[in-house]
Parts: sequence; structure tokens; C-alpha cells
Amino acid sequence: MKKLILVSMLYQVTDLLRTTAPELEGKTVTYIPTAGIAEEVEGMVEEETSTLESLGLTVEHFSCYRN
Repeated sequence: MKKLILVSMLYQVTDLLRTTAPELEGKTVTYIPTAGIAEEVEGMVEEETSTLESLGLTVEHFSCYRN
């Protein structure tokens, strides 16, 4: 069974993910940073990628942004 977790700000749910989904380690996650393009927070994509990796996830980036 596939699971989908959709969040807008990863830092707000990192602890929740650690406790509710400990089986994530070793899995692959697709990170879609499109919403972050409009944010003025520099380094957000890198920081969230690092956070996902610290949870034991392999991170693949997917961009669906067109200008």
C-alpha cells in the first residue's frame, strides 16, 4: 500500500513523522519544492531535503514549475 503525506512546511511535522511513521527509513520520497519558489526563505529546499534524509529517506526532487 502506498502512503501520501502532503505538508507545506516540513519543519512543523518532522517530530510527528518520527513518531507516527517510523517505517519510513530506507524508503524513497518525492520532494516537490514548487511552493517554495514563492517563499523568500533562502535555503529552504536544501534544509528540508536534509531533514528528510535525516529521517532515513532517499530524496528525489520533482519540479512541475513553468515560468
